[in-house]
Amino acid sequence: MRHWWILLIVMFAAAACQPTPTPVLPTLAQFAEATTSSAPDMPTDTVTSVPSAETAASSATTTPTPLPNATLTRTPTVIPQQPRATLPPSVTPTPNIAASTTARIEQAPRFSTLTPNPIVPTTTPQVAADVVITEAQFQQALNIRLADMPSIQSAIVDFTTESIVIGLTASGGDALISSNVVISVQVANGVAFITISDIQLNAPEPPPLYLQVITTDLYPAVIDTMDGILRERLGGITNLENIVLTGSAMNITLLVPASIATP
Repeated sequence: MRHWWILLIVMFAAAACQPTPTPVLPTLAQFAEATTSSAPDMPTDTVTSVPSAETAASSATTTPTPLPNATLTRTPTVIPQQPRATLPPSVTPTPNIAASTTARIEQAPRFSTLTPNPIVPTTTPQVAADVVITEAQFQQALNIRLADMPSIQSAIVDFTTESIVIGLTASGGDALISSNVVISVQVANGVAFITISDIQLNAPEPPPLYLQVITTDLYPAVIDTMDGILRERLGGITNLENIVLTGSAMNITLLVPASIATP
């Protein structure tokens, strides 16, 4: 074979033309898909609407505590039980031992016989008694009654021709408040009408606590002072006839049993 080398060339050429076998790659492992579990439902906050301050204020029903009206009308109003036109019987009045002889003479009532006496067999003879209470005497007696009232710092008495004016300094809550309390005194048909007619102070109206001090502490003390002085001087059986105020004294006329005027 002379042309053996040609055959080799052809064989190499044929081998070169064969396609290169595709190498077998390792199979990729297929992982299971991750199952995404849904997150548990979180509790949902329930938003409760809160009423605003204005809504609460408008919806809230406020019932104000009724307070006594300090400024009273001039129309006479009977004060229940205070003062009493006919005083109930009492024990024999205890004389004021500390009073001097001059003071006893000044405070002694002046008696006068009524003419004519009513012709009634069962009627007890009566005489008229005039009692004079000076401004200083009233002030002293009032101070004794106010001594145990810490709500009142001071109460200065001033008589006028129509009323008793008391310069009051008392507790109004956080601070002391001063005013002039006007107490009118009127008599009709043997009945005394003693009322708070005005409260004069530098404010639109008195605070509730201050007003309470006037109506529950000062006013009853004024009535008790007048009643106590009459009981001390005349005893418990009296019938009021008239009260006249001057700038310095209170002149009171009463009917009393004639036995009181007998020495």
